[in-house]
Amino acid sequence: MNLDDITATTPQVLNKCVDIFSTPTHESYVDESHFGSGGSKSRNPIFSSKSPYSHHPDIQYFQKIKNRNHFNYHRSKQNSKSNTPTVDRLHKMTSTVFDPFNADQLVARLKTFTALNWHIPSLPSCEGVVSENTLNELKCARNGWKCVSFSLNNNTKNHLLCTTCNQSLVLKFSEGQQQKEYSAFDYDFLKNSSIEASCNQLNNALHNKYLDQVVYEGHSPSCSWRNFETPLEGIYYPRPYLNKTNERLLRDYLKNLKNLMDNGMILNEYADSLADCFVNGEVDEAFKQFIAASNTWLLQRHFRENKENFSVLLEFTPLWYYKLAMLGWSLHVQSFSEELILLLICDKCNQRIFLNSKSSSVASQAATDNTLNLSSSKILSPCTFPVTSKLTSDGSPDFTAEAEVDSDKFDPFGEHKQWCCNVNNVASTEYKLMLYEYLIQMVINSSDNLGANGEYVVEQDMKMEIASSSYYKFKRRKSFDINEGLDRLSKLRKLYLLEE
Repeated sequence: MNLDDITATTPQVLNKCVDIFSTPTHESYVDESHFGSGGSKSRNPIFSSKSPYSHHPDIQYFQKIKNRNHFNYHRSKQNSKSNTPTVDRLHKMTSTVFDPFNADQLVARLKTFTALNWHIPSLPSCEGVVSENTLNELKCARNGWKCVSFSLNNNTKNHLLCTTCNQSLVLKFSEGQQQKEYSAFDYDFLKNSSIEASCNQLNNALHNKYLDQVVYEGHSPSCSWRNFETPLEGIYYPRPYLNKTNERLLRDYLKNLKNLMDNGMILNEYADSLADCFVNGEVDEAFKQFIAASNTWLLQRHFRENKENFSVLLEFTPLWYYKLAMLGWSLHVQSFSEELILLLICDKCNQRIFLNSKSSSVASQAATDNTLNLSSSKILSPCTFPVTSKLTSDGSPDFTAEAEVDSDKFDPFGEHKQWCCNVNNVASTEYKLMLYEYLIQMVINSSDNLGANGEYVVEQDMKMEIASSSYYKFKRRKSFDINEGLDRLSKLRKLYLLEE
């Protein structure tokens, strides 16, 4: 008789018994090749009777639960893979893990805010002030938002997307009435203090409303960002004298330094674009030690196989390369229409500075000659429209007009955004210390942490390393792992009160 015929007339109380009889045991649906030739269970160490832990009560308890539910687990897992909607699978792929203490994820969200997709009008109440209640890129990023554009020619700005719940939020402000060139009506009489004050009052109200949405209301009800905000102290503004801080700062600094040195032939063409005091300024003895220690780290981490040749090249490296890398600047390239533009971008606040605003022929020639040596992360996606609204007669961006407006030379110290950690104090309540000043001290005193492959070595806890023999070290470490595992099993057993 078929079991389906039995279940049709079986009371609901006995359905569970029928499921138990119809469910195969764990051994019956496991491939025999899993046990080796012959299918003998004794070949598998899990079923070995010689295992010293096979008779442990916790091991036996969870083994019984596994045998009872193993088949149903694999069947439900297979069904979930085939029945999961495509939208849900895409949601899992695009959503990131909620980790508010991850500094790298915070910086990655900050890098999505650019001049092409983000613009907040300046408010009189917020000028020169950066506080917890200021709506800026840092405030949005620390609350889980990134700034997105769905197309390269999309002029929509301030379109935020939560990295956890995928909720969208568009911030729109009043830019005031702007007279169009073809308009026959003169709006000059409307440009008075009362109209401007009314516009500022509206933007202030929108600022406060959007601030509440960014922090709490804009997220979905189940989103974790509604109840938590990434703390700046210790995350974005790192705490000094910690190995984790030193390792991260050294990693970012050496990455920027290598980027600048790899493209030194191009970068030297734009030395006159930087402030004279920055390029030709004198350095003290401490900074010379900083340069020597930086060269040691750079050779050991990135040029370990060819130290002799690169050590000679480092002697002719301009000193302002180290200053640029110390302040977080690295070289990037982006194409606007048919023009190739070089940019210096800060790795912490994403501030962007055009290098070849006067002439883009050098960058285009460098791309033709393959002189540029940039990783994929330094090559930005192309853009069909420029940051400036001024175009030439053929439709290409007019960078000369932009250079006439801003004729001052680039100051790497002052061009950062006001809240950038590269030009602010480290997270310390005892005294004030600029981050780049701490970096100089740390690199000079980091010779003892230099590993064989250029890694940052931290002294390990040697409490476990009692015996000199490697066999006893392994055995002792293994015993600690087993005891910890059994202790966790005994705690988890309280959660499995199943027919016991």
